[in-house]
Amino acid sequence: MKLVKRSIIVMILFMLLFPFIGSKGFASDALKDKKVYMIIANGLSLKDIDYMNNLKKIINKGSIGLMNTRGVLGYDKKDGYITINTSNKSLVNDDTMKFIELNNKNLDDIEGNIVNIKFNKLILLNNKSDYTSFIGALGKNLHDSGYKTAVFGNSDTADLIVRTNCLIAMDENGFIDYGEIDNILENNFNYPYKLKTNYNKLLSEIEKYKNKVSLSVIESGDLNRLHTYSKRLTTKEFLEYRKKIINDIDNFIGNFIKKIDKSNSLVFIVSPNRPSSEIDVSKLSPLIIFGDKIDRGILTSSTTRREGLVSNMDIGPTITGYLRASDKHFVGRSIYDVDKVNNLQYIKKLNARTNIVSNLRGKILRGYTMLVMIFITIGIIILVNKKLYKNKMIKYYKMFLLVILSLPSILLVNGLLEVPNKFYFIIYTLLILFGYLVLLHILKIKEQLLLTLSISLLLIILDIILSGDMIKFSVLGYDPIIGARYFGIGNELVGVLLGTLPLVCGILIDKLNRVIYSLILLFITVVIVASPRLGANLGGTISITFCGLIFTIKALNIKISGKKIILGVAIVFIILNLMVVVDIYINNNSPSHLGRTILMIKEKGIFYIINIMIRKMKVNIRLIKVSMWSNTLYFLILTMSTLLFVFKDKIKKLLMVKKYLAIGLISGVLGSLVGLLVNDSGIVLSSIANVFITTSIIYVIMCDRNRVI
Repeated sequence: MKLVKRSIIVMILFMLLFPFIGSKGFASDALKDKKVYMIIANGLSLKDIDYMNNLKKIINKGSIGLMNTRGVLGYDKKDGYITINTSNKSLVNDDTMKFIELNNKNLDDIEGNIVNIKFNKLILLNNKSDYTSFIGALGKNLHDSGYKTAVFGNSDTADLIVRTNCLIAMDENGFIDYGEIDNILENNFNYPYKLKTNYNKLLSEIEKYKNKVSLSVIESGDLNRLHTYSKRLTTKEFLEYRKKIINDIDNFIGNFIKKIDKSNSLVFIVSPNRPSSEIDVSKLSPLIIFGDKIDRGILTSSTTRREGLVSNMDIGPTITGYLRASDKHFVGRSIYDVDKVNNLQYIKKLNARTNIVSNLRGKILRGYTMLVMIFITIGIIILVNKKLYKNKMIKYYKMFLLVILSLPSILLVNGLLEVPNKFYFIIYTLLILFGYLVLLHILKIKEQLLLTLSISLLLIILDIILSGDMIKFSVLGYDPIIGARYFGIGNELVGVLLGTLPLVCGILIDKLNRVIYSLILLFITVVIVASPRLGANLGGTISITFCGLIFTIKALNIKISGKKIILGVAIVFIILNLMVVVDIYINNNSPSHLGRTILMIKEKGIFYIINIMIRKMKVNIRLIKVSMWSNTLYFLILTMSTLLFVFKDKIKKLLMVKKYLAIGLISGVLGSLVGLLVNDSGIVLSSIANVFITTSIIYVIMCDRNRVI
């Protein structure tokens, strides 16, 4: 027995320490003949591409995707540029960027021809940020691997010097090797500020440094100038200017492509910011990659694990991966192509569908929380009023409670349907709901609560296992425009799991008098949520594991002791470390959020996780202050308190009869409390879980007259 105990202790220690054991890096060969070009057309929209014949030819031979452009401050700021060149979202403003060309006479100690003379201010600005960012990660990795960088073009106006393209190529000291950013404009009265990029000179400058550099960042500039000039223009004038500029960019792209060798070149056409709001409401910008090893198709990455979607933080690793340079400091993952014949049409449909769901998300969820409050308030009134409670109409009210419980699963199923607009989204949702209620009525199923909760639970589990197609386009799923999560299960649906899983397990034991089935269901759910390849939700794993432990302890009538508490904590840690081990060492090419976080902790030290915890705490505090979910949770707490005070004896009697349902309710509430504490949007998780718990309690009390649940 002593040997067994020692073995267990050694195993636990190994599991706790294993993720932090150092791993070997790899040296990169300098492939000097390979070239990467990044053409920046900032504010470019999918709608613009319809008028760009040269770009359409490139898309037909290359790959296109939608890129999340979000920075620290939003979707249309300068931080969209610098985020491409950092380890995390970063800040930048006019006071922290001033790139100048140096006169190299008697400056042999200078490390580059172009430098940001405000670089120290940039570092100080980001040191105050909640994000821990390594500024200049792309430039440093290329320089460390023996490659040179260059920048061409600018977005200068008549009054301002704007060289945001330099933010993408600079290294950790603010230096860039070569380029032309000063004398690249020509006077033209038919363009904003009477300035226009001289595309012929741009081409000649790129050709001049072609054999010296491996990364060239080329700013077209005119779209940026139009954006800042647009307030002075009528809509007609704006569109006329834009048409000319888009045509110029397209001609430049066509001429540029003729001059490069596709067999050893990779070309990015990118908009670091969202499309121009005057043209397109989308916040996802088109990203086109053309050249060596890129076939016709759509873009994706291990960051998003979604075909057609990538992150702005994926561009840096893609460049270093192609050049076989170091990929140190990056959080993003390399972009790759997936075969798709009609790639542009596919991306247009994906963009439209994503925008519809994103725009409806807040409205639908606000409507749902209002519906919850209204029907629960009516339920309390009915329970308090004896005449209403005994009225036959109560059976119809119970159907409304089932509507509250079934709506999340209906919104999940709606994710399978390709809706052309918001109107059809609402219509499809109502039709599915009506079909579900008709089905309940026709089948005359007595265990309607169990059926409703089970459908929600099983739909989520099956969808996660089967690649999450419903979650991706559900308003209760994750929004790729926000960019907090692209795959797995988000906190909204973890809340649904926490609200349904323990109740289903409890009702099943009360019905079947067999504990084993419920414990198996608990175990399977924990594994699915914890799996880096499936759920990949750390906070959700902790919450559901804790809920499962409480349920198991109560269901098996295990007496609590100090040793058992330690064992329970050890089990949670072992599960989490198993997640890490699988994520880093088995899913090495595509680790989830947890795996990437652990790798960054190894690189940056323990202060990195402290910064993450502070940032997540701030998010939770902000949501508690302003979110609709905080009001919902306050309301549910008040409702639960009222139920326990007014119907104390009735609830106690009911739960003595339905012992395991009571265990489910208790473990669900405690699990949601843990979820509130360990998630950055824990208020969402906790509120949704308690919607199910509170609504189910009211439903059970109302069904006590005929013993049907």
